[in-house]
Amino acid sequence: MAYDAMRISATAALRAAGYRVVRGGSEHYRTIEALEFSIDHEKKLIPALDKLRKKRNIGSYDDFGLISQGEADTCGKIAVRVRKEVEEWIRKNHADRIT
Repeated sequence: MAYDAMRISATAALRAAGYRVVRGGSEHYRTIEALEFSIDHEKKLIPALDKLRKKRNIGSYDDFGLISQGEADTCGKIAVRVRKEVEEWIRKNHADRIT
């Protein structure tokens, strides 16, 4: 759930800027990579998010129980951070999109 919260926040940044990820595969990957143009210009956060994406894919489709409690807690903290940073970025750069 934390991963999905993070991804939804990343999607909000894209949409606030007037973009959408085209469907056809790799939507989650491209959504995360697009954070370079909003909250993660230096790509300090993107590698960690991509690692979570990969692990989530394995856990969702191949191996139940692959994520430890510590990893889940870390993912939750990252999701909160991404949401906060995206919200601040939208308020600063696209305040007209806030209803």
